[in-house]
Amino acid sequence: MGSPSDRQLERHIRQSAKDSTHVVYTTHARTRMRQRHVNDSMVLEVLRLGSFPQPPEPDMKHPGLLCRMQRFVAGVQVAVVVYVEYPAYHYTDGGLRNVWLANGYEIKKTPYGEGVAFHNLDGLTRSICMALTRKASLLTGAEFRYIRSAGMLLSQPALGKLIGIDGQSVARWEKTSKVPRWADKLVRLLYTAQAEGHEPIAKAVERINIVERLVKQKIVVKESRGQWRPSLQDEDVVPQ
Repeated sequence: MGSPSDRQLERHIRQSAKDSTHVVYTTHARTRMRQRHVNDSMVLEVLRLGSFPQPPEPDMKHPGLLCRMQRFVAGVQVAVVVYVEYPAYHYTDGGLRNVWLANGYEIKKTPYGEGVAFHNLDGLTRSICMALTRKASLLTGAEFRYIRSAGMLLSQPALGKLIGIDGQSVARWEKTSKVPRWADKLVRLLYTAQAEGHEPIAKAVERINIVERLVKQKIVVKESRGQWRPSLQDEDVVPQ
């Protein structure tokens, strides 16, 4: 069983809207309709004949999908946001609590029960991390941990080295969800710069990852045309 395609959702909305009793308006929707001089007939035409200008998005408050449909009606482009009660997949990796997947996953049966296969997991991780860097409120401990571990691939001590504190402080922030404002801002900045290709920051993060993985290292400094260049090598590597 997979998630519905955009085409399937469009068909579902159009079919449901054929009976106007299936369409329920929120108070906010009614207010916006009055402000924009949109009536019920125009809304129903959009729902019955319109199309998606963009992919549906999960509703962060309920396990359903928010679908935007639009169509030119009487010479005016009318857009309607529809909430569809569909069991979007609740993505809880790393302790996340407010992430829902509208599609891009498949439920599969295995000898050990149901399993979930995600399409382009690296892209999904990046998308979630970028969304977290843009959220208005402070990061929770789980969100901070997700950016660190899944996004930046850093351990708690490694992130500590990068931002100038000890790993125990990072562990405490994540456990208690009391992330200092400065650390919240800094980790967002570091991840965004790394993800968007800021080479010095990306290299610094990768270097810390490498340093942490290697048990025995030595610094090898080579001179070339009057310029000294350092490199880190395993102790069993003999420089040529």
